[in-house]
This record gives sequence, C-alpha cells and structure tokens, in this order.
Amino acid sequence: MNIGSIAKNAAGHLVGRVSTLTVELTIALRPVHSANPNAPKFEVMALSAAR
Repeated sequence: MNIGSIAKNAAGHLVGRVSTLTVELTIALRPVHSANPNAPKFEVMALSAAR
C-alpha cells in the first residue's frame, strides 16, 4: 500500500504528500550531514496539515 509520494520541485527540493484515513500532510526531506556512515541521509519535515 502506497500512502504518499515525493518528487523534486522546481527549486530542487524533495517535497511530497502523505495521506492516510486520518492524516494528510505536506512533507519535505531536508539533507542531514553527519560523519557517521550509518546516520540518516534526510530528515522528514511536516510542512503543514492539508496544505
């Protein structure tokens, strides 16, 4: 089951939507820089509910 999608916008940022029966969010992925090779590469940020 797919509950969302993410794509690059015109500015090159990764943005998308997550939709379930109870939640609808606009999200963005922000790069995370770390010296740890096991660290996440992106942080998920909720921009707004139903934006």
